[in-house]
Amino acid sequence: MRIGVPRETKPGENRVAVTAAGVRALRESGAQVVVETGAGVSGGFEDREYRAAGGSIVSTAAEAWSADLVVKVKEPLPAEFFFLSKSCALFTFLHLAACPQLTEELLARRVTAIAYETVVSGGALPILRPMSEVAGALSIQVGARGLERGCGGRGVLLPATGGSPPGDVAVLGAGVAGRTAARIAAGIGANVTILDVNPEKLSGAQRECGGKARTIPSTPEAVAGIEREGHRAAVVEAALIDESGRKGLFEAVISVTCDRETAISRLAARDGMSRRRAEARLRAQMDPDRKAGASEYVIDNSGDIESTRRQVVALAGVLLGKGVTRSLPAGGGTASRTPSRPPRR
Repeated sequence: MRIGVPRETKPGENRVAVTAAGVRALRESGAQVVVETGAGVSGGFEDREYRAAGGSIVSTAAEAWSADLVVKVKEPLPAEFFFLSKSCALFTFLHLAACPQLTEELLARRVTAIAYETVVSGGALPILRPMSEVAGALSIQVGARGLERGCGGRGVLLPATGGSPPGDVAVLGAGVAGRTAARIAAGIGANVTILDVNPEKLSGAQRECGGKARTIPSTPEAVAGIEREGHRAAVVEAALIDESGRKGLFEAVISVTCDRETAISRLAARDGMSRRRAEARLRAQMDPDRKAGASEYVIDNSGDIESTRRQVVALAGVLLGKGVTRSLPAGGGTASRTPSRPPRR
């Protein structure tokens, strides 16, 4: 078999589908591996390492795509559709629910495509799991950064320092991303509360946190109670997304609670715009069914890191009360509408 590894073309994507060690293992199993020059540079792998492992370096994407099997990290972009054909199988993250054009191209060109996110082993998703773990860890990192004064936050640190109390983190959903977020937050000393509808997942999450987290069955009343407690850190929506059937669209969602004035200031500072423009943008992106005032804002964490940072306050429509969150697509656009919830008093 001839396996091709093209360079990723999606903006902000620095990973490579196969490492040099992976190439060596494939060669030892009898496969030929062709790697587009520079494919691994952003991930820390030079062409010479692939050569030393037994791979062949090719100068163009077309050569890497002219293989029996092409392995990638992210879905093919429109500029790569030309390479799709029934003679070449594709193995990568596809997230077809968010890419109808790609779905149509794959069908029209009769491509055998296997999505990483659909590979199941022993009832688990072994390839998707590490991505959810990364998303969960990043959620606390990004949320903690958002709490800093310089980022428009209230100047709250998650760990207790100098006699000050620790910050509070509420995690909605004890899936892979949610448990990872809770473990990271508990590990740095935050007060962590985890909510989920599944008692077994709550028990597992508490074990992973070393007994340092409080667990609560997720109900609209319980979520409302968490809001009344005034949690000052990021609220991570993970398992609810994992289990919703839309796992191809989202890896994790972060909900950052702040008042309207803070949201406007943060958006203006992050995107370098005037306060008036930031206010207009925030107004346009908020769910029309919701009233102005304190509310929850969400970002889509499935795009590249820079896109995630830009969207921290460019957020819309979250309904925590019923455990349903809909976020903006990674590239922007119109948020899905959700039922309204009375504003917090």
